[in-house]
Amino acid sequence: MSKLWQPGQKFNVDAPRNAADRKQLCGVAIDEIEPYWDSSAAADNHSEFVIAGQTQERQKTVRLWLPYKEATGQNPDTTPQPTGNCVAAAADDVLELLQALAIMAGKRRKFRSIHSSFHYATGRVLIGKNRLRGRPGSIGGWQAAALEQFGATHMELSGLPDYTKKFVDAWGDDRKALGKSFRDFMDPASTHIVGSTARVKPMEGVFDSLSNLHPMTIAGSFGYSMKPGRDGYHEIGKPWSHQMSLWGYSIPDDWVAIKNQWGRAVHGQVIEPGTGLRWPPGFLCVRLSDFARHLRVAECIAFSRFKGFPEQRFDHTLVA
Repeated sequence: MSKLWQPGQKFNVDAPRNAADRKQLCGVAIDEIEPYWDSSAAADNHSEFVIAGQTQERQKTVRLWLPYKEATGQNPDTTPQPTGNCVAAAADDVLELLQALAIMAGKRRKFRSIHSSFHYATGRVLIGKNRLRGRPGSIGGWQAAALEQFGATHMELSGLPDYTKKFVDAWGDDRKALGKSFRDFMDPASTHIVGSTARVKPMEGVFDSLSNLHPMTIAGSFGYSMKPGRDGYHEIGKPWSHQMSLWGYSIPDDWVAIKNQWGRAVHGQVIEPGTGLRWPPGFLCVRLSDFARHLRVAECIAFSRFKGFPEQRFDHTLVA
């Protein structure tokens, strides 16, 4: 298909070189997750996850980076996050994927790169009541609720400061950066809200959500090896207090595709088990059994551009 957009500017940040650098980027507030989800606020902000009108057989293999590339002409963005704003960076991936899927469905023509610092700030400050002030990080539920209530900003908006650690940390603590507050962008962001978000727990829910083009984030204290082994899989490793995004799975070939935000080359080249396909940069390939362990202790959230989570028929083999 013809190219419908020009990529927005992204700002280069050094990828993590060692474990100490990576630790600075792990910013999920683990101690806050369960109290948040047990509160009445969680029930108010998140609908129950269920695919409405599900009549088709669940897809056996889903690779959402393929329709993304078909719609946009390039692989998913790999700009590294500059600080512990992983929750917002993962949501950034989901928002850009939602746009690409809408282009594929003929519901949208223009793609805009997302400036994640705005919803990082609204999630921490307005939903989280600024209780994490002074330390980086956030909660996936806060970010999801913020995107439903306050929306997102894109890179083409004038006046947005560069995507740097100093700037992101300032907005995350409700301070100005270069004379600008995130509150200055509430009006334009309000026209770009997420339709629905919901927490997903069972593996079947993950399969159904991705099959029906509702991408997901996953947060928790669970980590993997930095590079794939000879069999193509990233193994369970030391814990990361971190959030990433989910882009696909294969039941017959035994993998889940997780996208991280730590740079282009940091996770090596994935050669898909079973098929030998080469994946884009920035992805981890994990076994279904390992991901099931991850999911049991994680905060996994599905995103929809609709009110609710409708069935969306899509022939995933067309872009395989």
